[in-house]
Amino acid sequence: MKPILKHIAIAFSLAFCTSAFAQSKIATTPTTELYGYYHKGQNFETMQKDIQNYEALLLMAGYIKQNSHIASENDYTILWRYKHENGGEIDAQIHYQFLIPYFKITIDQIIATYPNGNMAVFSLNSKDEAIREMYADLYNVLVKSLVRLIKPAKTITKEQLREALNNLDKMPEIKND
Repeated sequence: MKPILKHIAIAFSLAFCTSAFAQSKIATTPTTELYGYYHKGQNFETMQKDIQNYEALLLMAGYIKQNSHIASENDYTILWRYKHENGGEIDAQIHYQFLIPYFKITIDQIIATYPNGNMAVFSLNSKDEAIREMYADLYNVLVKSLVRLIKPAKTITKEQLREALNNLDKMPEIKND
């Protein structure tokens, strides 16, 4: 097979696998990375009001925009802090990337500081069920709330993307006639 046709076949296979594993409106499983594919005509500029509403909702819920790192207008990281009434705090560092034709939301880290000064890192892979549940709750607030406002055509987690890439070899071979 000619190299150009091979690349085209791989691109179509990847697109097919991605769409096959991305059938849910919002990926329901908490993840560290979520990809959302835009509807036709949807892009970073058309979603500005949704992004502003998302940030306003977090501020009204008691989150404070503690710090931000801006690589570009479409690629930035925000450290959200929530101060609990008992004196503890939760810091969640979220990386937002609005690319073409998709956006990507990455939870870089979530750290809880308890009133006594002890700290805990919230992880999806924690052995402690309570920490996994807290991670899932924060995922709902910090990721799914934005996705619900944006209303993308499809979402896919990094785990689903990895599974699709791992199954590329199971795709039927496209032969050149």
